[in-house]
Formats: sequence, structure tokens, C-alpha cells
Amino acid sequence: MKQNFSDYSHVKRLGIVIALGFGITLTLRAVLVPATFGDMGRFRAVAIDEIRAKTPVHVGKIGCLDCHAGDIPIWDKGKHATMSCESCHLPMGAHAKAQEDGTDDPTAEMKLEDKTCLLCHEKSDARPPGVVRQVASADHHPSAVSHKSCAGCHDPHNPTSKPAPSDDGEN
Repeated sequence: MKQNFSDYSHVKRLGIVIALGFGITLTLRAVLVPATFGDMGRFRAVAIDEIRAKTPVHVGKIGCLDCHAGDIPIWDKGKHATMSCESCHLPMGAHAKAQEDGTDDPTAEMKLEDKTCLLCHEKSDARPPGVVRQVASADHHPSAVSHKSCAGCHDPHNPTSKPAPSDDGEN
């Protein structure tokens, strides 16, 4: 019972498919993986320089101090003192850069909307009570839904201050 090699032609085809797959994998790896990959473990060495060359998006509290130092003493004593300015005012890298260049509308990126406050302060059963003051916005100040913003009554830089009296006699 001698079998010749032609009976194993399916094995040859499988070997060719595996060899082609291996060759394609090596070719794609050579084309797609950057030359500096692996210079620093699993990382690209030039990634550090590429990241360093990018314009910062967030400036942090220190970046805001240059122009807004007057707001900081009040804000530092409030309940929002541990938060970054950009938590409410959005990333300010572009705003700060444009201010240096003299090309920016200073209020363009800094508008506070109710939805900004309500991200943390809207009543939710998922938030533990007592950690963050929560309000049901529709019940808190019904007229706020139609024409007032949170900042119309509350100073977000000094949230412990009493709300300003409203023109409709409600607080």
C-alpha cells in the first residue's frame, strides 16, 4: 500500500495558503509599523516629540490666573475650589492663545449654560446624597426652565452665596 505524494495535494494547498498569509502579514507589518516602534519598549520614540509639538487644548487653572486673578480668591473658598476652570468653561487653550494674539472674542468659548451646571447638579438617584447638592431643575425654580439660567441666581464662582432675589418673588 504505497501512497504517492499526489494524494496529499490538499496539504500542499494548505501550505501555500499559510505561506502566503505569513508573507502578507510580514509585508503589512513592514509597511504599517513605524521604524521607531520598539525603541522604548512597546512605544514609538518619536511620539514624545510629536505630542510635545501639539498645541495644548487645556490650559489649567494656572493658565487662567494670568487674566482672571480676580475670580480666583472667591472661587478658591467655594465648593468648586477643587475643580478646574475648564470643567465648566470648556477647554481654553484656543481662547488663551487667541487672547495673546489679540484675535479672539473673549466670551466665545466661556458661555455657561444650564446644562453645564446640571451635569453635576441635576437630581439623580445614581449619585450619593450629600456629596454634591442636587436639584430637580423643573421643581427648583420653575421659571428657570423658561427664562432664567442657573447663573442668573447663583454665582458659580461662589456657590455658597445666597441666590439673588428674583423679579417674580421666588428664590
